[in-house]
Amino acid sequence: MDQIPVTQKIGHSHSRETFLKQLSDRGYDTDRLNDIRRLVDAPDSDLFDVLGYVMFTNDPKTRHDRADAVKHSGLANLQEDMKALLIIILDAYERHGEHELATTKLGQFLAARYGSVGEAKNRLGGLPEIKDAFHRMQAQLYSN
Repeated sequence: MDQIPVTQKIGHSHSRETFLKQLSDRGYDTDRLNDIRRLVDAPDSDLFDVLGYVMFTNDPKTRHDRADAVKHSGLANLQEDMKALLIIILDAYERHGEHELATTKLGQFLAARYGSVGEAKNRLGGLPEIKDAFHRMQAQLYSN
């Protein structure tokens, strides 16, 4: 039976955050996980690609490759303001890692881009639409 890659299991931010908390509770904090990332020579890869490599010998993709794929094919049907916001989030993910995809970070991105969450809601169509686009972008990020 084929193993499902870790990245396909962790496509939703809540699942990913829960998984990271469970790892931390078992002694695998951020520093230790980054040590594993360096050990397998994948410093620019998503943590979940690194874990997929360790567990299933799946070749890890870089965060750039993942983000680039979504930027070029996963944002086509979005209005321009929403697309611009998601590209900013993808750029942060690419530079700083998967913790940029935490649901708690969304408000920070909205405030930084639009000055306030209220203005972001006015421009983007409401919080449910914003969250939906944010979660769909993450699902696409981990589907390839």
